[in-house]
Amino acid sequence: MNLHTALAHQHGTSRPAIVESLKRQFPGMCPARVDDAVQAAFLEALVHAGTFQGALDRDGTCGLERMLRKTAWRQLRGQWRRKGYSAQGLDTTPVAAAASTPEDRAAAREALHDLAGLLDEAADRFGGSRPESLQHALALQLSSGRSDTEVARLAGTRREYVNRARNWMKRSLAA
Repeated sequence: MNLHTALAHQHGTSRPAIVESLKRQFPGMCPARVDDAVQAAFLEALVHAGTFQGALDRDGTCGLERMLRKTAWRQLRGQWRRKGYSAQGLDTTPVAAAASTPEDRAAAREALHDLAGLLDEAADRFGGSRPESLQHALALQLSSGRSDTEVARLAGTRREYVNRARNWMKRSLAA
């Protein structure tokens, strides 16, 4: 069986089950991160087609699903173990509870508004001559949970700026 055909079939049939299974295995993990990890596993299958084709040839679609699940699980485990994931406290914001009551939704909207203002102010304070690069790095870090070094490299700014701005934002939110 062709790997691309099998992946397309698995994406439509097994993907939701894999996502739900991983959400149960990582109950504190942001649901969007779980979904992203599963999607990344499918991309990984395309990048390392030989390995995934071997699993497909040996065990059929069950073997392919097992490889996808294992790949996503390992990525989530790596994120969970990163010191920065729990230290940032980003997945316990009011946004996570936004669906429960109107008061929670209002608090979530206010928190997001405050966060957007903090991003702008942090970029101006610590961004040097390129505050837009620092703002992009901070937004990328908030959305992906990547390290200071990774987001600084991707945004074209210095890691020290990202670290100082992130720490200042945490202190400001805590106050």
